[in-house]
Amino acid sequence: MELRRSKRARRSTLPDFYVYLQESEHDMLGKDDPENFKQAIMGEDNERWLAAMKSELESIRKNGVWELKVLPQGCKPIGCKWVYKTKRDSKGAIDRYKARLVAKGYTQQ
Repeated sequence: MELRRSKRARRSTLPDFYVYLQESEHDMLGKDDPENFKQAIMGEDNERWLAAMKSELESIRKNGVWELKVLPQGCKPIGCKWVYKTKRDSKGAIDRYKARLVAKGYTQQ
């Protein structure tokens, strides 16, 4: 007895004409977000970025995300950095300023 096979033509899951853009390549208004803390506090929207950072720190404290511990002998601490993003609505107007404190996980071994 012979197995029954489908006669349907197979096609690729992703067509060849898709182009993947990075978020910065199709930013509607072209406004650059700060790359680091210094740019955030020296820029024209510094009060909004500071408010976003305070909100993030308050959220971290309220949710008990981390606790201070004594570092064991011979271990190096993992650093952290701020990541800034301007959130926009569907019309391109600034909706809010978002700041996140993230660990530099790429430094751990």
